[in-house]
Amino acid sequence: MSSDSNIFVGLTDDISAGGVFVATYDVLPLGRKIELEVRLPGQEEPICAQAEVRWHRSVADPQAGELVGFGARFFDISEADQARLRDFIRRRDPLFHPE
Repeated sequence: MSSDSNIFVGLTDDISAGGVFVATYDVLPLGRKIELEVRLPGQEEPICAQAEVRWHRSVADPQAGELVGFGARFFDISEADQARLRDFIRRRDPLFHPE
């Protein structure tokens, strides 16, 4: 993830075809446009997209699995990267298992 001339690193376990949650203490302002590079497990080439910061989580709740960070909405992503992302989401194991 980069912004202007800055490069930030974050982690996620929450990604969809429309956006991603970035777990990081370097929380960016709402509305900030950023360039994302998302490295998916098992894939060498990253997903590249332009995104906008849409929401923040400023307090972590580790027991609920919630980390500090922000949600970003993709607004410019290539058709090929969108297809790779959809394929990854369709094939990955569920994150939550209903009881």
